[in-house]
Order: sequence, then C-alpha cells, then structure tokens
Amino acid sequence: MKILAGLVCVALLVGCAQKAPEGSFVQDATGVVVTPAAGDAKRVRLEVRSDRIVRVTAVADGNLELPASLMVVSPTSAAPTFKVEKKEGDLTVSTTALVAHVSLANGAVRFADTSGKALLEETPTRGLASGVSQRFNPGSDEAFYGLGQHQNAQLNLNGEDVEIAQHNMDIGVPFVVSSRNYGVLWDNNSITRFGNPKPYGLASRDLKIRDASGKEGGFSARYSIAGVLKLERVEKDINYQYIRDRFNWPKELLVAKEPVPGAPPNILANQTVTWEGTVESAHAGTREPPKQTPCTIAPSICRAVAVWPTRYRCWRT
Repeated sequence: MKILAGLVCVALLVGCAQKAPEGSFVQDATGVVVTPAAGDAKRVRLEVRSDRIVRVTAVADGNLELPASLMVVSPTSAAPTFKVEKKEGDLTVSTTALVAHVSLANGAVRFADTSGKALLEETPTRGLASGVSQRFNPGSDEAFYGLGQHQNAQLNLNGEDVEIAQHNMDIGVPFVVSSRNYGVLWDNNSITRFGNPKPYGLASRDLKIRDASGKEGGFSARYSIAGVLKLERVEKDINYQYIRDRFNWPKELLVAKEPVPGAPPNILANQTVTWEGTVESAHAGTREPPKQTPCTIAPSICRAVAVWPTRYRCWRT
C-alpha cells in the first residue's frame, strides 16, 4: 500500500505541473512575426531574404514600422521558399541552407545549418531600453573577423573590444564573419561596441593609483623604441587617448617637424608604452596586485573600446 500511495502521489504531481507560458506568431509571405510570452522584445520578426540570409528585427514597443535601413537593400524579388514549424514552444523557419529557431517563450533566436550544427545563438536577455545590446555565443572559441579597418593589430577579434565608429583612419563597418561560416550585419547606425559594451573609464576618477615604487599619484609610464627605454614619467591614467590625440604625446618621442602646420605631429616608429603600478578602490578599499599593460604603437591607435544591434542579418557563407 505504501508503494501504491507513492505512485499515486507522483502521478498527481506530474498531472498538475503547469505548462510554461507560450507566445504566438503570425506567418506571412516573407517570414514570421513572433509575440513572445515574456522578455524585453515585444515582437521579433524574421524575414527570409534568401536561402542563406535571414533578417532579424526585435522591438521593445511592438511597432515594426521602422525607418528604411541605410545598410540593407530592399528585396527586388519574392522571398524564397521556406518552411515554418512549431514544436514545444520552439518555432523554426527553414530554408535549403539554414534553420532559424525562435523561442515563443522569450523571443531568443538561434541559427543552425541543415544538419543541426549550431551557428549563432542569442542569449534570452536583450537590452532595448537605454541603448541596444545583444549577446551571442558566450564563451565561444570561434574566430571573428571584420568590423572595419582598425588600428589595433588584431586579426581574430574574439576576446577583443572594438569600437565601431569612424575616427580618421579607424573605420567602422558593422559586419563580422565567424570561423563557423556565418556572418552578422548589425543594422544600426549608432556608435557600436563589440566585446565589452562598457566604455573604458578613467582610473584616476574611481581608484587610488600608485606607481611602480608604491608612491601615490599615478602609474609609471615607460616609453621605449625598439626595446630601448627613452622616457619614464608618472601618468594618472592608462590613457589610450594619447595614442589617438598625438598633440598630447611626449614631445621627446615625436618627429621634430610637423608634416602640415597645425596638423598632429608624427610619432617615432616602433614605440612601446607600458603602464605599471597598483590600484586601490576608493570605495571598497581592496587592493589589486601590480599590473603591466603594454601597448605597441603602430603608430596610431593601440586599442579601442567595444556592441550593439537592433536589427541584424545572419547568413551562411
């Protein structure tokens, strides 16, 4: 009797379990529009542009009547054949080259090839309030290439922070290609950060700084040319603006003659800058061990800051 009572109890528990909330969707000639049950996005639209291209749009207010894109060309022909299937809260849009999955619970989108191999996956949390942000493939070991013409001497951008904006020779193009054979175009005209979405702050504003000898006031900055130390001084910040704004560069390490009167002076080639010291939180009082941050000058920007989108397209290469 005790065994039977236990089995009845389990059966009751299973029978009473509530099904997770599920959103709805509408299919049209170009794709689907999903209204998730929860999440920051009130509506998520997937437009099939070709067998290999799907355009994704997520909006916080449900209004999909958006201004015309400056990047995406309007389709000139009917959408290719695609298939829509719903299974246990997962909506799939399939073409002959890729499969897009949309969660009816939270609107998160993921892409796979026709064999089921994962390509690109959004995290369920989107930022659609103050600015727009979206995270993809966290912890991935794939390589990322593209994003324009940058001066940070990096080819593989996985783990890098890149600001996608125009700044003289630093040119931003919001398109990234993965070693997994897919590409993403951020359809967003704003300044965008790939990597860490938070801009670098000023250490001197938030931290107590000591130089390499322990004296408070700034980092020990060392400027070398071809490995030979040329200048050492104390600087309050690990200030990459010195690299962008050459008017602030140490005079001893500049080409003496300006190329054009009033133009930024040229930096002597093959320079390396190292900041060394310790930082202590001005609030919590915790101290970090000494650190060195080398920065090789090329001679323009060494490192930028780094991601946003609202609309993007994913395709197979």
